[in-house]
Amino acid sequence: MFNGVLVGKNINLRLVEVSDAKFIYDMRQDSKSKYLSVVNSGVKSQIEWIKEYKKR
Repeated sequence: MFNGVLVGKNINLRLVEVSDAKFIYDMRQDSKSKYLSVVNSGVKSQIEWIKEYKKR
């Protein structure tokens, strides 16, 4: 059964947590971020997005 964590030789992946919202938001504001779109809605909006994502 999948427990939300993938462990590899060089990288470990886990499901996003609400506590990650500020970090993700800050990465999205970085103009050097090549693969993340910029958002202007704030950390609270990022938290709500994560909560809805986890419901799916």
